[in-house]
Amino acid sequence: MRYPVVLLTVISLMFMLTLTLPITHGSEENIKAEIIFDNVFGLYGFELKVAYDPNTLDLVAVTPQLPWTFYHIVKNELDEQKGVYRLVAVALPPSSPYSGTTKVAELVFLPFAGAADIHIAEAKLVDKNGNSIPFKVDGLILRGIPVHDVAAKKVLACPRSAYQGDPITVSVEVENQGDFEETFDVAVYADQDGSVIGDEIVVGEKTVSMLPKSTMWLTFIWDTTWAPYGGYYISVKLSIVSGENDVSDNFLDKADYVGGIYPRPHVRRNAEILAQVFLTSILGLAIFAGAFCVKNYWFSC
Repeated sequence: MRYPVVLLTVISLMFMLTLTLPITHGSEENIKAEIIFDNVFGLYGFELKVAYDPNTLDLVAVTPQLPWTFYHIVKNELDEQKGVYRLVAVALPPSSPYSGTTKVAELVFLPFAGAADIHIAEAKLVDKNGNSIPFKVDGLILRGIPVHDVAAKKVLACPRSAYQGDPITVSVEVENQGDFEETFDVAVYADQDGSVIGDEIVVGEKTVSMLPKSTMWLTFIWDTTWAPYGGYYISVKLSIVSGENDVSDNFLDKADYVGGIYPRPHVRRNAEILAQVFLTSILGLAIFAGAFCVKNYWFSC
């Protein structure tokens, strides 16, 4: 008997986890292989490939056993010629990410002759945010590796413009995507020209502590008293925590834009009055100088 191939819509997933594939004899006539995710945290989707020698084994039955209440099996297919079984699944709301140890599939093989070579050829797992869950292979076991990883997610400035001296509130969303409690620095910058290094205005800095797999909103108040007039890009930078490898999301460049810092109305009005006085003075001097020259010309003889 051959296991039917179920073809479903292909969804590209990136993920990783802890798998175990113990092989036991279900009876004298077949071999049973159980695929187990061991010590996984925050699992929301996975892809795995199980390879075997089709010259010595025939995959006759597969029973997926997924850890979520609501899920979608993206792929459940068998390539009998190559001897590869592929299972791709993702959780669906309102299911929560799974943490713990669980069996996700049971495979039954009918042996022909020779040794039973069954192994995990590929495995990828992701959390709810699509972040990869790293693992290491230990025989037929893929063991989850705890990671250090913090990330800047979003920046919101309000209001979008202000008079010089008025405060602007900058809200920053940060996330601890790792498996450890982390303490790190968060710095917010305002910059008129992103191509120039070193001219940034420091809006504010804070040190925060976060539990693993958690998010937090931080509030910074930008005092624009000494900010030059004009528009500003708002960026945020997180310090790198010890043991962190993925640092690409520690810096959000030009994450938001403040349309402008403007002079206050009375400052503008005073400047206009001073400009008028200056121009009037210049005009008066010009008239006086012109009259003096005319006088000398006509009455010099």
